[in-house]
Amino acid sequence: MNSDGFHHLRYSARRERNKDEQVLKFTLMPLGLRILRTATTLQEYRKLLSPVGEKSARDGSVKMKMIEWWGFVAIFVEQGIKVRVVARKVGDGNIHFWSVMPYSHLKRGKNQKLLLKESKTNSTTKTRPEGGIFVVLAFSLGVP
Repeated sequence: MNSDGFHHLRYSARRERNKDEQVLKFTLMPLGLRILRTATTLQEYRKLLSPVGEKSARDGSVKMKMIEWWGFVAIFVEQGIKVRVVARKVGDGNIHFWSVMPYSHLKRGKNQKLLLKESKTNSTTKTRPEGGIFVVLAFSLGVP
């Protein structure tokens, strides 16, 4: 984890997250770090050319770098939550922790089966509003 990941837990899109969201993300941190230490299957991958840093005072341009994101998901039955953790790499830099969030909550049904409230869509490719494609993958990294 570096300062970029820590900053992203507190801020999003150049504004501060509300306090409840910050508390939620910091509460999920131990679970997120546990996922990163033990995950062997990648669930999501995204690669996008994005602006990085501040605008140039000289001409107003912004550096563009290739950014990659890796998403890992795990179910924590005891805590009753499914958690997604995201790692990120900017350009040729190191891979670092980027974010942690609840993926869905688990709830007990009438017959005591474990039910998952899943996301609204099951598509494997999603178009992002700001451009680019978010591809959901599921394959093994071959790590024992």
